[in-house]
Amino acid sequence: MRLQALSTATAAFQTSTKTTGYASNVANMPRASTSWKVALSRTRYSMMQLLTTSNPKIQKGVKRGYFTTIQHFAPSKLSGTNVCPDATPECIRFCLNKAGRGGIFKAGENTNVIQEARKRRTRFFLDDIVGYHSKLLKEITAHVKKANRLGLKPCVRLNGTSDLSWEDGFAPLFWRFEDVQFYDYTKSFDRMMRYLKGPWHTKNYHLTFSRSELNDAECNKVLAAGGSVAVVFESVPNTFRGRPVHDGDSDDLRFLDPPGSWVGLKAKGKLARELSSFKITTYGGWK
Repeated sequence: MRLQALSTATAAFQTSTKTTGYASNVANMPRASTSWKVALSRTRYSMMQLLTTSNPKIQKGVKRGYFTTIQHFAPSKLSGTNVCPDATPECIRFCLNKAGRGGIFKAGENTNVIQEARKRRTRFFLDDIVGYHSKLLKEITAHVKKANRLGLKPCVRLNGTSDLSWEDGFAPLFWRFEDVQFYDYTKSFDRMMRYLKGPWHTKNYHLTFSRSELNDAECNKVLAAGGSVAVVFESVPNTFRGRPVHDGDSDDLRFLDPPGSWVGLKAKGKLARELSSFKITTYGGWK
């Protein structure tokens, strides 16, 4: 099920781009400027940062000439609204939302400033889609300028800890930044197949399918169609089920992976210590 917010965004973008085009018409998008709720929302979220380059995984791309920024929402239903509609029980159980500093809590507490910031960022997106879009536009523009100064190619990941269909409601954003490489992982099989077979109107938005404990058959179909599939291993092999395994931990630049290959990710943290069908093990896993 798609979020109502994305449907609202789609309608707003279609209205604003119908005649004069996206780039010149962002400022004229429908705005509920007379609504005290929206005004309060924009005041509350005005200082919030949507994107970050501090994620250790994405920083590895610099050595290959790419500069990535990423957005982290509160995954699954942590914000009160589900932003991971295809998440499985094991995906939720071992979510990387609490990896690194995001999982460090004071004694007796079950949240921290990082988790609360992700909730507020998600609420901003849900409560004020137009204000959110305006801020996102500014941050991507700033990221592109910084990448150019550094002599690197700009990349953006909007689904750091979410799985939203940005191509549905935010397609004009991809068109505006046609020289930016957008990319994400997804567990939505329908979305992945649309990416591989069309219609797909955002050519600079790359998707990698993610294996879970419930979608083995779908993984085979994605591979057969030329897509790549990210899979968590207890120990990453060189080949798996007759196909090469690309090292997905060396960097996060999935759009550079060979098509039709596995992307191997080594189990980390809680997932490395516990039994789960979410990862492929040497003594079981997926046959």
